[in-house]
Amino acid sequence: MGDLIPRSQEELDELEYQNWVPKLKQKNVVDLAQSVFPRMTIATLCRRAKIDPSTFHKWIKHDKCFARFWGTLHQSIAKNHMAGCVAALVRKAESGDVPAIRLMAELAGALGPNRVEISGPDGKPLQTMNAHLVALSTEALVKIRDLLKEVVQESEK
Repeated sequence: MGDLIPRSQEELDELEYQNWVPKLKQKNVVDLAQSVFPRMTIATLCRRAKIDPSTFHKWIKHDKCFARFWGTLHQSIAKNHMAGCVAALVRKAESGDVPAIRLMAELAGALGPNRVEISGPDGKPLQTMNAHLVALSTEALVKIRDLLKEVVQESEK
């Protein structure tokens, strides 16, 4: 029986979160966000849910359960859109878009974490990119693109 009593603030917070129920206006915002996110800003979302954006920001600041739920919701929605994003990235890479190929290679872990800065004639940075990509030829990037395409196709089966 003693094991059911929370022993730390973290356990108390978790228990509070597990028992938390959003207020009606919070539920309206969440429901709307699930149907339209990420296609609108928080301000637009709030207007459509008929609440002032400052109310939303007060919830985030003062209602730790709502803030935690919103963060989790945001991650969940983003994950739900990830397949479409990856497919769009693959299509761009397949069309020969070198930045898309590079991004896919980086995301796939095919390249190490070393980054280099590419500077312009005036010495100011133009771009920061993976050091290994700088040295790769177009042919190598095409091979990486093709390999990643195969990986994506296999993962979709």
